[in-house]
Amino acid sequence: LNRAVIGGPPRRRLRANRAGMRATLAAARPPCRILVAARDGMPPVGGLIAMPPGSWPLGPPPLWDQLRVLIGQGIATARRWGRVFDALQSTHPVAPHFYLALVGVAPDHQGGGIGAALVARWLEEVDALRTAAFLETDRPELLTFYRRFGFSPVESTDLFGVPVHLLWRRAVTGAGPGG
Repeated sequence: LNRAVIGGPPRRRLRANRAGMRATLAAARPPCRILVAARDGMPPVGGLIAMPPGSWPLGPPPLWDQLRVLIGQGIATARRWGRVFDALQSTHPVAPHFYLALVGVAPDHQGGGIGAALVARWLEEVDALRTAAFLETDRPELLTFYRRFGFSPVESTDLFGVPVHLLWRRAVTGAGPGG
């Protein structure tokens, strides 16, 4: 979806992604949850952004960050992302849920369990509150990954020629071990 929306060569996509990520991080204020994977003294190698029930969608980032996105991505790309957001908003569940907005791991650290550790840690918080969770992915190879955590595909939609899968995880019920 990223390639379809941004287009152009890899350098352009990288620049646009950096601008978009800065704006997303600026907008992800409490009560959003941001988890970061890093070793002591080392730069982060992975991260996760999630929102508790009632906090989706994110509010707009500060004006300066909005301007940086327009400069970094261009108006046409920003408009296409707006169309993606509008389309996904119409498919977003109304039942109370946590929303997993983003999981990312640096390419040279992928496949080492960092993303899984971030998702598992976040789901501990979700399960402690016995709440459902929701996410979207355009990467078919991630369907198996998220199924391991109890997510099930509930619907798919097509955006800019790219299938986007909507996944739901029911709330954990019961007291669990020892409770």
